[in-house]
Amino acid sequence: MREILYAKGVDVGEGEAEIEANEERDDKFLDRMMSDLKFGLSFYFERDQEFQRQERWYYRDHYDRSVPKTADVPISEQIDNTTNIENEHLVTLNIPFSSVQRAHTMMTGEEPVIEVLSGSSRADKVVRLLHSVYQLNTRKWGANPVHDAIFNQLLYGWGILRTTWSRNTYEDDDDDFQGDKPMYHFPIEIKNIDPSEVFPIAGGTHEQWKAIVHRTWMKVYEVEEQWDVQLNYNDADREDEDLDWTTPLHPEKEVEVVDYWAWEGDQIIHAVTAHSQFVMRPSVMKFYDCLPFTIFHCAKTTSKVGGNMGLSVNYALVDSVAEMEWLLNRHMRIADLYADPTMVIRRVNDEPVDIEPGSGTIEILEGEDVYYLQFRGTLPDLDQLTQFFRVQIDEEGFSLPQAGSSGIDTIAQQQASLIKVFKPVENVQMALEDVNAKIVGLTQRYSWETPIEVMGRMDSEDNVESFAFNIKGKDTKGMRNTKVHLRARFPLEELRNVAAAATLKNSELMPAKVVMKRLLHAQDPETWRDEILSTRAEDNPMVMQQLIDTQLQTIAQRSTVQQMVQEELSALAEQGEEPPAAPMTPEDLAMRGQMSQQGTPEAPAPMGPPPDQMQMEGLLAQIGADQGMADNATPLPVPEENPLGNLPPGMGV
Repeated sequence: MREILYAKGVDVGEGEAEIEANEERDDKFLDRMMSDLKFGLSFYFERDQEFQRQERWYYRDHYDRSVPKTADVPISEQIDNTTNIENEHLVTLNIPFSSVQRAHTMMTGEEPVIEVLSGSSRADKVVRLLHSVYQLNTRKWGANPVHDAIFNQLLYGWGILRTTWSRNTYEDDDDDFQGDKPMYHFPIEIKNIDPSEVFPIAGGTHEQWKAIVHRTWMKVYEVEEQWDVQLNYNDADREDEDLDWTTPLHPEKEVEVVDYWAWEGDQIIHAVTAHSQFVMRPSVMKFYDCLPFTIFHCAKTTSKVGGNMGLSVNYALVDSVAEMEWLLNRHMRIADLYADPTMVIRRVNDEPVDIEPGSGTIEILEGEDVYYLQFRGTLPDLDQLTQFFRVQIDEEGFSLPQAGSSGIDTIAQQQASLIKVFKPVENVQMALEDVNAKIVGLTQRYSWETPIEVMGRMDSEDNVESFAFNIKGKDTKGMRNTKVHLRARFPLEELRNVAAAATLKNSELMPAKVVMKRLLHAQDPETWRDEILSTRAEDNPMVMQQLIDTQLQTIAQRSTVQQMVQEELSALAEQGEEPPAAPMTPEDLAMRGQMSQQGTPEAPAPMGPPPDQMQMEGLLAQIGADQGMADNATPLPVPEENPLGNLPPGMGV
């Protein structure tokens, strides 16, 4: 068994038997790591080459220039005028750059809408938790990791997000401190990963990937500070005869770091090596139920070749742009020849003609001649051929509205361009749903009873809601299934959607709720409908008059009740009785009125209608009030004659 190097500080167990068993297990796992890394470097070699090609086109560095092109140097001085090389750099088009920028702006212009598939208050807290995780990580890393991953998705064809629980645990020394914790204390990390550093291994049984290798380069002091170890020399260093083995590794030396996550049966194993040494031994990640890397593509294919699994948004565009640039270069070169034709000097002898710079005159001998070479015909028309590639670029990228195009033509062109981002948007939505599931899963496993302090804001249709609260992992149970909607649209598309929504609503071809949700991207159509009805009622003068009349009648009724209370209190005072401690209610007044009608032993009861007639009048009053509220907010008065002539005997007036 070959010797395995361990960085100082890595626990290798206790006891000789345990150390030997651990070394044997680590030896097998290290072989698996190096084997997957070697396979990934070979399998994804063409993918990395394509990444570099797309980078050159995006950063306008796809020409091999002998002299660096700068804006301060004229073009005439940047090229070799003594030659007429066909591929010399004259024109650079910004189409690949603009294509990525437009798509990225459309997809990240608005915050995604996150819906937890539950209608409880706990679901609302989980939605706020997810928004908080993205916003806190944006402030922590200085950039939105989701936006950066979408940029990589569009430019390279691969976007990668890593969702982990913080490697470092923090404890407050001051237990009495009750203020907000700093952002680096927030435990859930979402980070954008360079796709050229990640090599997924296909063939998983629990998910798409069986293992994922994240290979990067770090300095020695960064590794030792992050993992609290001290790196040693490895076998490759021993080949250097001039190396001083008595000194530690130079802190600025860059070493290879391999972060390896793999399924082993039903468990996830995680290990990290730096400079061919374990800085984190193979460990079972019992709190992880899936690999932390989320990989999504721009144009996903079913190819088994690593370079064709995910294609960028400019994959087919750059070829047409290259042909168009070549035509424009040739066009400019021909135009230059026509503008400054070649001078021909016919000599008698072999003596060269000396032309003084700036003299403007040429001395010639007798029999010699000087003339400009004139081309027969006119300047070749390359516009037609250039227009052909312009059409190709419009089909493969984002077409621009042409001058003189009608509104319908412009809509058709932009809708055709919108197709280019339809699948990328769908892939991002699925990726964010996967990230949300990992966030909720980590919260449940790491912090079931311990509250997590979250804060942030959430944008709705009409306002921005800020929040700050504590949430436990058990509060998120059953909330791992989320739905994400990414609102990607052109700047003027919303105006067209409003016009289309109005047409569909007025023609009754689509329900109003469906129109609101599909075209206007309403998160809660019911709330929109209620607000519309409320606004419509407030703007209706008849409704407002009815509301005013109702309020006046209510005020009058309250005044009548207060007057009755005062009269009753005055009557009690005249009779020598004490007023009640609590204010009299309408029920008390009714009881007091009934007792007054029945009379007292000293005073007979006043004459009045019988009780049945009183009940009937109350019933008719209620019916009249209900009938009045249908068209008029003011209840109708009770008629003097009984309108119900067919009532049974004894029920009439």
